[in-house]
Amino acid sequence: MRKLLGLTALAIMLVFTFSTNVFASDDLTVKVNGETIEFTDAKPFINEVGRTMIPIRFVSEALGAEVDWDGNTKTATIVLKKRFDTYTSKVTIGSKAMDYEIYNSENADLSKKEIVQMDTTPIIYNDRTYVPLRAISEALYSHVDWDGSTRTVIIIEKETAMYHHLFEDEVIKTVKYTNDILEITFPQLPDGYSYSARWEYTDLLGNFVQERIDFSKLTNDTFKADTINVQQGGFSMFVRNPKGGGFGGTWILFPSLDVRRGDEIVGHVTDFKKR
Repeated sequence: MRKLLGLTALAIMLVFTFSTNVFASDDLTVKVNGETIEFTDAKPFINEVGRTMIPIRFVSEALGAEVDWDGNTKTATIVLKKRFDTYTSKVTIGSKAMDYEIYNSENADLSKKEIVQMDTTPIIYNDRTYVPLRAISEALYSHVDWDGSTRTVIIIEKETAMYHHLFEDEVIKTVKYTNDILEITFPQLPDGYSYSARWEYTDLLGNFVQERIDFSKLTNDTFKADTINVQQGGFSMFVRNPKGGGFGGTWILFPSLDVRRGDEIVGHVTDFKKR
């Protein structure tokens, strides 16, 4: 009897200690694009397998996503819209499988669906849905880093990081237009990234032309095209990321030679002048 009581007491002590180690993380900080996330009544924690768990809405909404909850299936759907891309992730309590989809409204070749296996399962804790921070952040196309000295999780949108690191907010590097020849140079990309581009214009006979450009055939970082038949239209170029979506779309419009991103005219490329 004493042995049984002793084992019971030990079990209770171990459970208490385990729970404290897993959920006691008041000193854990999460930053999104440099801004510290304020967790009010639901705190992040590190679970029993060493994964950082977060309340699903806090980081998702900080990255611009919307979250919907289905109580019947205990499934959360996270939707992030960025220009032409829509990222959709579905996670279910108790399951490591994440349904992941990228839909690109401009180019069907950039759309894809897959099932991603997370390394830990979403749970409900203190009436809040918790998900693995890294899996959700990367599904929202963000980079995750850890600063052990300050116990800080650092999340940066990859699109933001790529712009600042490579393009200084511009996909196209230099543009020249001489004797109806359009010549464009562009930065080299890290492994896994690639360029996609196309022409859309009305020719001199009034025909609408849409032509995709295969950048894999280029041997350097320069693209040249004869625009003698272009009456009105544009040339677009954007970056295809490793997950399948695209960002950084830039248009050069004819005959104005203005630069457009999305629906906004953002300027006139300085050296893009007919000479």
